[in-house]
Amino acid sequence: MVFKADIIAEANDVIYLEGIYVAPEYRGKGIGSACLAEVSRRLLGRASHICLLSNQEFKHAHRSFEKAGLRNTGSCTTLFL
Repeated sequence: MVFKADIIAEANDVIYLEGIYVAPEYRGKGIGSACLAEVSRRLLGRASHICLLSNQEFKHAHRSFEKAGLRNTGSCTTLFL
């Protein structure tokens, strides 16, 4: 597997993604951002927004998300109870 993205929820206007993965040997080559851009383009035919959450520490992933056309709109805190 080179790339994967899981749809975890879908509503009329938004699709939520998680589990974005690029195999280690393919990271840093633009493959992840290209794949995510294509997935997003296809999903935008079904909803007006694509949303995903990512750990703030994953700076390389964030750059890939931005290259794919996504933008940071804020932050949140995860609490495990």
